[in-house]
Amino acid sequence: MKIVFRVDGSLEIGSGHIVRCCNLALAFQKEGYEVLFLTQNLSGQFYQIIKNYNLNFEILNSEGNRILDWKNDALKSLHFVDQEDIVILDNYKLDVFWEELVFTQVKSLVVIDDLANRRHKCHLLLDSNYYLTQDRYMDLVNVDAVQLIGPKYSILSEDFKPYVRSSNRLNKYPEKILLFFGGNDSFNLNQKVIERIEKNYPEVFHFICVVGKSSVHNTELMKLKERIPQRFDLHIQTSKMSQLMEEADIYIGSGGTVTWERAVKSLPSLVFAVADNQVQVALDLEMQNIISYVGNYSRLSDQVWPNFDLEMTQLLERQDLRNQYALNSLKLVDGKGVERIIEAVKNLNTNF
Repeated sequence: MKIVFRVDGSLEIGSGHIVRCCNLALAFQKEGYEVLFLTQNLSGQFYQIIKNYNLNFEILNSEGNRILDWKNDALKSLHFVDQEDIVILDNYKLDVFWEELVFTQVKSLVVIDDLANRRHKCHLLLDSNYYLTQDRYMDLVNVDAVQLIGPKYSILSEDFKPYVRSSNRLNKYPEKILLFFGGNDSFNLNQKVIERIEKNYPEVFHFICVVGKSSVHNTELMKLKERIPQRFDLHIQTSKMSQLMEEADIYIGSGGTVTWERAVKSLPSLVFAVADNQVQVALDLEMQNIISYVGNYSRLSDQVWPNFDLEMTQLLERQDLRNQYALNSLKLVDGKGVERIIEAVKNLNTNF
């Protein structure tokens, strides 16, 4: 039996889906499972991330790099799958049609979703996002599917153990700011935020900026580093995110899968949505006093800056707010999500 992951990454999609599947795959490997990734070669050659994790993979559209439709994708995927295998699908482009074709051909089909905007046919559905509404998948998934819903099922690497910040540190005026807007940083928000802070705040901050190799803005960021070398650390495709989060005093960046990494590190955060699917999670987290939310940059663009200034000032000046965010974040995520997922997969009742 092996675990087969069907996941993509690209300049449009980003790297988050691949990274979380790689983290889950490594945990399954430790349990003795053979692991295989199936992916399409899309813009940016994101399959290299899987290679960097030393995990086996096959490129489904290796012949001419033509993007496969859902049916050919499913049929080609099944070439690499046996009836005793477990398939884990993490792909917004594939839905119930792909799943129905695969469902009867494997031991178990697990679907990872964040959107709750399409129907599913699976043995287990996983959505580790935080929403105040608990019935998002009503009428969207077969009634006998096991559902793992909420941040207690967050997929984190083993580096992300709970980190409790001391009250002395939280009460101290922030100095180190961690910035991360996804591997691509499509809107060049790392540079825009730093320049905004440099212009509007007299304090001297130390910036810790994380980006991926695929970002087209890395050249500008390297020039920025040359301008303020003592106060700017640039990390490209780093494996030290956990350490950097512990070093930082506050976070400014996007939502997405990094949300749960920040939470387990009790890092007070000022969050932009950079895609529509990040908005509701951010709003719900803000309502529960877990983060400060700036707005949806993908829709509002530079209209978000007045609210950024307001939220930034509050986060810097109010130590009670930073303490509250740190405490509430740790209540949300305990770092044991992967253990719970593996246990649920092992216990699947596949008599559908």
